Amino acid sequence: MKINKLNILDKDALFIIIVTTAILVFHLFATPFINQANWDFLIF
Repeated sequence: MKINKLNILDKDALFIIIVTTAILVFHLFATPFINQANWDFLIF
């Protein structure tokens, strides 16, 4: 029982870490493109 609960917690923690990392990476890569698109829109 204890081992199963620990495994479930580890899987949940791993899932949260993966999702958080994915969101951070998305923002890292997407923000420059969004900013560039906004500047292009303002310039033109």
